[in-house]
Amino acid sequence: MTEKAIRKLTDFMTEDLQVKVGRKKIWVYGHVRTELRQLATAHGLDPELLAEYFIQLGINTVKHRPEAEVKFDIEHLK
Repeated sequence: MTEKAIRKLTDFMTEDLQVKVGRKKIWVYGHVRTELRQLATAHGLDPELLAEYFIQLGINTVKHRPEAEVKFDIEHLK
């Protein structure tokens, strides 16, 4: 690729698009989205970060310690 082509590609990559690279949408019910946003706002967190934390914690618990009691520590996300 030439430098000119690379420059054009980086011009196309806005900050919002760079954040989305490697991510896929997950569809949830509207009330879940509303509650997630309210919870994130109440704790001063980004809703996407909080959702990712909840999902990853759930996946890791099921995979590695399904018998474990799950405790959420969203304060460490700040």
